[in-house]
Parts: sequence; structure tokens; C-alpha cells
Amino acid sequence: MKFETPEIELHKSAEEVYAFFSDFNNFKKLLPGSIEDWQADADNCSFTLKGMGKMALKFEEKTPFTYLKIIPDGKTPFEYFMTCNITPHEIGCKVKITFDASLNPFMKMMAEKPLSKFVEIIEGKIREIFM
Repeated sequence: MKFETPEIELHKSAEEVYAFFSDFNNFKKLLPGSIEDWQADADNCSFTLKGMGKMALKFEEKTPFTYLKIIPDGKTPFEYFMTCNITPHEIGCKVKITFDASLNPFMKMMAEKPLSKFVEIIEGKIREIFM
């Protein structure tokens, strides 16, 4: 099941946006206010999200200025990954975030609304930070 932001047009360069997204120290600015126990370095982060439990993330792939893939770091209740696609544009760049989760029907019922809301929050935060 995929949860995606629309393409968000930003008036910042692809290099600047990539630099922000490629460092987990910046990710707390993108996450909901219900985050606790935040820990991060450039390549890993962990936190507790109310209602979802402890999460740890790491980068699996980084393609400078265009693409990032984030995967869980450790055991999770379901498989998922998140991607950030950055496309240079005339006046800056466009960004699209995708959260892809492998959910069984029971997990889908429980997680669909919170995951959809999670991606909406990230979209809103991107707009706040870069616009």
C-alpha cells in the first residue's frame, strides 16, 4: 500500500533540498509533534511515535540531488520503506515523498489512517520549511 504526497514545487535548488533530506538530524522538523525519545545522526535515527511505538530508520540508498530511500533499522511489525524523489525544475525543484508498506488486511485496517495522516503531516512540514 502506497501513501504519497503530490509533487511539491519548491523555490530551492535540488542540491539544497537534497542536503536537508540526506541528514537525519533534520528529520525531526518533518515529523509530527507526538515524537518522543528522538535520537539522530546523519545516517540513522530512532524515535517513539505515540500509537506506533519505537521506530528506527536508516538510509539504504542515496543518489545525490535526486533520490533517497529510507528503510527500517531493526525489527518492525510490517515491511516498509520511504522514498524522496527530487526533480530539478525551472525555479527550484519538485519533491515527492512515498511511503510504501506491505500490510496484511488486518494491519491495513489499523494502519491506513495513521500512515495517511503521517504522509500529510510530512507534506505540510515540507511546505512550511521550504516555502
